[in-house]
Amino acid sequence: MAIITIGGLTGSGGRHIGMAVAEALGFDYIDRLILSEAAKQIGSTVQAMQEKEDKHVSVLENISSLAQRILERSAMSGVGGDPHFGPGAAAFLINEYADFPKATILKGSHMENKDYIDGLTSVIVDISKNDNAVIVGRGAAAILKNDESVLKIGLTSSTEDRIKRISKRENIDEIEAEKVVNEKDAARSDFYKTFFDHDGPEDPKQFHLSINTTLVKLDPAISMILATTKTFQDGLLTHQKV
Repeated sequence: MAIITIGGLTGSGGRHIGMAVAEALGFDYIDRLILSEAAKQIGSTVQAMQEKEDKHVSVLENISSLAQRILERSAMSGVGGDPHFGPGAAAFLINEYADFPKATILKGSHMENKDYIDGLTSVIVDISKNDNAVIVGRGAAAILKNDESVLKIGLTSSTEDRIKRISKRENIDEIEAEKVVNEKDAARSDFYKTFFDHDGPEDPKQFHLSINTTLVKLDPAISMILATTKTFQDGLLTHQKV
């Protein structure tokens, strides 16, 4: 059983590289499936998980979100009603949540940080124990930092190259792609500073190998990872203590 994590900056080629490495090794490729499985565990929609992952939330937005949740709970309680299931609440839930019968969290801003990281951690750890897989993103390298059987790969790239890749991948213009990159960079930085002892997803301390895909193009990067995988499997790389 073997696990390779591929993390780093948005638009550095992680999806393309991850799929190619998984195909070459005959491993499972796991990316957004993590959000789906984590959503089931914490009672969230996948969309809410994606919003939580992608959005940089300001202090003001956090306060507004908390106030909104308090108001929603108060409205649902009714006069003298139970704080969770007041008059009319059952019908409200049936009508509003019909498409997500087990989901109680419909917005990323309503999701608690602990629920989010606990869901991701549970799914990623479970995958690491049961699969030969390439896991892309979701802080997998940091979550599995103490697992000596995991090879951890990091990717970075120039902002210009990342914007071009996102523009091509998502079929959007470069102005919109730049907004996507900036938003995701801010969100990922918050994520790593909140939950892990790293400055961001590209922090080289968490990786066995870090590749700049501006200087090393994607196909050579794939070859480097495959060669490093063999070296790792031969026991010639040490486990990092960070």
